[in-house]
Amino acid sequence: LMFAATVGQTISSVHAAQSDVIDTSRTASLTIHKYDMTAAQKGGVDLSQFTATGKQDAKAEETLKKYPIKGVEFSYLRVGDVEQRSEGGKVQMIYELPDALQKILGLADSDAAKTEGSKDYFTSQIINDKLAKALEDNTATKDKLEDYMGKGGTAMDLTDAKGVTKKDKLPLGLYLIVETK
Repeated sequence: LMFAATVGQTISSVHAAQSDVIDTSRTASLTIHKYDMTAAQKGGVDLSQFTATGKQDAKAEETLKKYPIKGVEFSYLRVGDVEQRSEGGKVQMIYELPDALQKILGLADSDAAKTEGSKDYFTSQIINDKLAKALEDNTATKDKLEDYMGKGGTAMDLTDAKGVTKKDKLPLGLYLIVETK
């Protein structure tokens, strides 16, 4: 289970924005690599050197290329918009999260970076921290997220011989991704 934010370009060290950082004329893509981490560990790979961040990691891809898993299905569901927030010269992306997902993750109103009407927006750090905490204690959160995904998720192609599946030309936003098969 993971959340992936898709924006039109990468933001690096932006201190003051004269205009929007998000290029709304672009589409997004998701690329997922599925590896057999148990086999990799048994093969002598030190897994503590890798942290799943949602960003491409060439070192992990190279180290784990002997351990792909073919034939795995992931599904995705766009759950919210992404917006740029500029405050005190600092630019950050914030992500809309529906009330039902906020409840599943244990997010409080006070965790929101912005509330606009009935929409609450959160930083990726808060979303990832709450997701990690919610998943470490029990499988109830995982089950609830899978149930939520069942309300309209779209299956991706099965992972290929390299353990990779991709989906292009997606609207920008925040996506919930679940391994479904």
